Amino acid sequence: MAKFLFVTDLDDTLVHRTVGDDSALPELNQLLSQHRQEYGTKIVYSTGAIACTL
Repeated sequence: MAKFLFVTDLDDTLVHRTVGDDSALPELNQLLSQHRQEYGTKIVYSTGAIACTL
């Protein structure tokens, strides 16, 4: 498998969930960690939040 860049926002996705549930988050983290070790995948956390809204 080729390397890839995984880009996700943080707010309401990986932290500070206000909608939905976090049941798939442990599996996602495990799969990303495994992929990072095996294929050199890079993970980028992108957020549009400003400090005063956190």
